[in-house]
Amino acid sequence: RLPLVASAMINIAQDVDDDWPLEIYDHDGMAHNITLHPGDMLLFESHSAIHGRPFPLKGRFYAMLFIHFEPTGHSLQHTNIEQVINVEKQYKRSVHAKQ
Repeated sequence: RLPLVASAMINIAQDVDDDWPLEIYDHDGMAHNITLHPGDMLLFESHSAIHGRPFPLKGRFYAMLFIHFEPTGHSLQHTNIEQVINVEKQYKRSVHAKQ
């Protein structure tokens, strides 16, 4: 699974009968329901904040764009460095073989 340290959620379009909030639990365990409308964006710490929809969609569609961020070098801190080095070596070999 990719490290989702922070995420941006952008509501692109929707056709709903009722609001469809996102429920996010903060670091103190408090639940917050956030409703996004077309054009709204939410930026939150998705890695450590439990989040999801409290109930199924009541409507026809709900279009979202998700963008995930991680700090530079974050994956290297949580990955076996030998695997990263081996992938880099394999890539260089394959590029060289094609030339």
